[in-house]
Amino acid sequence: MNTITLLCITLKISRLIALLAFGIPLLLVPFAIPYLVLTAQKRHMTDKSDSRKLQSRPIPVLGGTAIVLAICSTLLIVSLFIDLSNLFPVMCVVVVLYIVGLIDDMLNLNYRFKFYVQICIIALLYFIGGYGIHNLKGLFGIYELSPVLSFAVTLFMGLAVVNAINFADGIDGLAAALGCYVSLMCGIWCLRHHELTFSVISLIYTGSLLAFFPYNVFSQKYKIYMGDSGSLVLGLYVFLAMCVMLTQSAGHSSHIQSYNFSFILCLVALPLFDMVRVVVGRLLRRHSPFKPDRSHLHHLLVDLGLSHISTTLLLLVLNSLVMLVWIATANIGLSITAQAVASLCGAFFLICFPARYIVRLRDRHPERYRRLSQHAQQARQHTLPLYERFCKIIDRHR
Repeated sequence: MNTITLLCITLKISRLIALLAFGIPLLLVPFAIPYLVLTAQKRHMTDKSDSRKLQSRPIPVLGGTAIVLAICSTLLIVSLFIDLSNLFPVMCVVVVLYIVGLIDDMLNLNYRFKFYVQICIIALLYFIGGYGIHNLKGLFGIYELSPVLSFAVTLFMGLAVVNAINFADGIDGLAAALGCYVSLMCGIWCLRHHELTFSVISLIYTGSLLAFFPYNVFSQKYKIYMGDSGSLVLGLYVFLAMCVMLTQSAGHSSHIQSYNFSFILCLVALPLFDMVRVVVGRLLRRHSPFKPDRSHLHHLLVDLGLSHISTTLLLLVLNSLVMLVWIATANIGLSITAQAVASLCGAFFLICFPARYIVRLRDRHPERYRRLSQHAQQARQHTLPLYERFCKIIDRHR
């Protein structure tokens, strides 16, 4: 068999794997959701409405179950074509985190218990799976980290990313859209750097979240939430993808090493900086950083009068603008530290400043806030017929 023939066969297999990784969850999630909604309604596995939450009726919270089932099923099928044995530690902790999240959705576990579980999971992945941040690639002049410092940085970043994604799951579609955005970008990166395993996982997540999004946002009959069982697992995937991207660049050129950290930072700029802003605000008010409230940027925008889908799209645009700041700094050849500082400043201005402006307007200029809210609600009324049409399409499909 000559080289050209072998290359053609390899390309066909790669396309088949990519098709399976993306297509199977795209079919499985819509198939599973109606049954999960029915089960949740019968077993009262729903998110009840209250003064802080936005829904007017109990909504099933088994969306994470549909996503995790699609991931596990697809990985089993794809493993028939490629070796995925290195993912065994990852899938074990994913199942544990999924179960903890599911119990939390049902019983509202103490946040300290969830925090300790996350610490144990990140530690297991660091020591057994080898997933960690070992090199900062020259950020602030720091390269290889000592084992103790490496574990501390890994633990800090892991907890920050997992909880930031979990905090973002506050309105319809935001966590799913953000996860789809991040997984797609990670998948492109992994494909370019020949990281087959995580490119497959990224495609699986993209397909799963893309199929989940319409039911979370548009469906009335089969409306479903991701819940902690889905958002915690999604946050863990984002953190592991970050570790892989930082580790894989070690053998590449200094130019590739110089942009990975800022690229990763920009991917999760929206949930990360919004979480930091909210946590700092809660601490300044002498509240627990884990005590839920309505101070997130997505809550402020919805309270202003924007719809959930409009808020989600606006926040994705803001996150993309942060990415553009990094692209501009990388293209002019700035150092990794300058890229990171520019990205941090861009994220602060684009994410923290709008939230501060809305709060200041609401508290100090109520009349201007009321007029702005009226304009937002009028714009929302114009898009309502289109939204209702999408709802009918989704529910009629089933």
